[in-house]
Amino acid sequence: MDGNLLELINEYHEEDKHTDIIKTILSLDKHNLDYELTSYLARAYNNIEEFEQALALLMKVKAEGENDSLWHFRVAYAYSGIKDYGKVIFHAKKSISLDATQEESLASILADAYFNTNETEKANDLIKRYNLEMYNPEVYSQDEWTVIENHAATYFGEFKNVIHEIVSPDIHVDILVIEPDEKRDYYTLVTMGMGARKMNVPFDLKDKNVERAELVICLPADWQIDSTDEKWFWPLRWLKIMARLPINEDSWLGWGHTVPNGKAFADNTCLSGMLLDLPYSYGEVSFTCEL
Repeated sequence: MDGNLLELINEYHEEDKHTDIIKTILSLDKHNLDYELTSYLARAYNNIEEFEQALALLMKVKAEGENDSLWHFRVAYAYSGIKDYGKVIFHAKKSISLDATQEESLASILADAYFNTNETEKANDLIKRYNLEMYNPEVYSQDEWTVIENHAATYFGEFKNVIHEIVSPDIHVDILVIEPDEKRDYYTLVTMGMGARKMNVPFDLKDKNVERAELVICLPADWQIDSTDEKWFWPLRWLKIMARLPINEDSWLGWGHTVPNGKAFADNTCLSGMLLDLPYSYGEVSFTCEL
């Protein structure tokens, strides 16, 4: 690469002028886009959160990048942007295997990927090792927490078990486990933490008090609640996915919304989407909890 061009790209990068990098490289003859220039172009797209475009470029030079730590670094970063956490882990680990000094730079996105794939011990290890301050979740006050616990116990059932979240990047989502009894022959799981952050509801709903919510799901009495096997774990995983969807999408969830997975949740089910409804079987009084 021309030395002046490299100097200009580095200067723009230091000044966070990533769109200028893109314009500069794209102004060149496309036949001059070698591996190095393509990598810089992908980095710029990553930095303006055009992750799909970055991945498309990186995949064009995959053969040359297979043994390049930086190539895997940028691929991992792009996959973190589109929340494909399995591929984040694969490429981050490959980058580190090729250059161990990259681990500190990748620690945050790798910890986040471990968290989202339920590998909390590995996430915690990275957080402690590099003293990451990536997690400062919004949480209920203690008084609010007590009100919600009492509401759940009163209308959904007494709970003896709480599945506590260990790593919380944005909100802290625990799950109350209400076991089957003589009245209800099924488990009832209730989230606690989603409503600590207000959702971005449409303007015409601003006065309807629907910007906070918690989620409830019921599972058969023979469900293996404590199993981490995906065929049993997927409802718990999806409670957390749904609880964070309003944050990730800067949107909201309410009655009647549907969220597709695009494929079956697990090998032993054909279910492939979520539908939000009100918990009618528990009575209208259960619909609303006043903080």
